[in-house]
Amino acid sequence: MLLHLKHDLPLQSTPPTLLKNLPPLPKDLQYRIVGSALVLYDMASGLIVDFIPGAVPAA
Repeated sequence: MLLHLKHDLPLQSTPPTLLKNLPPLPKDLQYRIVGSALVLYDMASGLIVDFIPGAVPAA
């Protein structure tokens, strides 16, 4: 499956209540939310390295 993002689509930060239920990540990786997907974002490279579609209920 390919994930296509518009270049101007913001990656929402992850709410603290969700973060405390996820495993800690290395310093260059962050959990982010895109729509209803939970995304693993590499800040150093600017790449999405993994994602889980439908992991977050749509607002």
